[in-house]
Amino acid sequence: GNKGEAAAGGDSIVPSSVLRGMFSPCGDARLSIRAVHSTEGWCHAPELGLKGSVDATVLARTAPADGGDAQAVRDVLLPIELKTGHSQNPSHNHLAQLSTYTIMLRARHGSAPATGRQLVDAGKMDDAGASAGGMLL
Repeated sequence: GNKGEAAAGGDSIVPSSVLRGMFSPCGDARLSIRAVHSTEGWCHAPELGLKGSVDATVLARTAPADGGDAQAVRDVLLPIELKTGHSQNPSHNHLAQLSTYTIMLRARHGSAPATGRQLVDAGKMDDAGASAGGMLL
């Protein structure tokens, strides 16, 4: 798939959103997408017997929603799975698929650190570890 489309000047390409209780061990997090890593990216984790195509993988920045603890800001690779033509209630199958993509990204890129500051230049997205979860849209 396409790879490495960064926003001009390293800014987010979409407005940030507050995610309640997600991506942050200390509560709510602000998430902003900084760059597109790939679209329709092929994932393969032969050691796990898994393979598939992720709709989009993005470089996302997470930070505490309250703006505190600058050491908790992290850049992570985040899988996004797009579901169209169905009710907007995710099924167990959709969540399992997203979890599988997350596992494959973590097998390939390693895990993003759970704590501590980690900022990655958009030109070096492969240096970011994968997030503990993804987004189903």
